[in-house]
Amino acid sequence: MVDNHVCVRVQPEGDERLAGVIIEVIGNANAIFGKNFADNEMPAVTAATRISDDNYKFEGGRSYGVSVTLLSPDKRSKGIEPAARLFGAGFSVRNENGTIQVVPAH
Repeated sequence: MVDNHVCVRVQPEGDERLAGVIIEVIGNANAIFGKNFADNEMPAVTAATRISDDNYKFEGGRSYGVSVTLLSPDKRSKGIEPAARLFGAGFSVRNENGTIQVVPAH
C-alpha cells in the first residue's frame, strides 16, 4: 500500500515497457478494468515504479487479480519470442476505518 492505493511492482528486464494492466474482481466476469498502451505510449518502468491503478476503487471484502504485461520492443522487432512477459498477483482487500488493507492470497 502506498498513500492508501494498492501498490503493484514488477521486475522489468532490458528495454521492457508497460504494455497493459488488468484489474479484475475474482468471481465477477463483468468487473474487469483494463488499460493497454500503444507502442509509442508504453511507459518505461523500473523495479521501483508503482504500476498505476488509475484510481481504481478497490472495495473491502472482495478478492482481486491484477495482471501486468511488459513488452520488449527490441525483442519484438527482432522476432524473438517471447517478446512479452505477464505478471500476476491475487489478493483480498479489507477496509479498516477508511484505510485499505491488502491480504495476500495463499
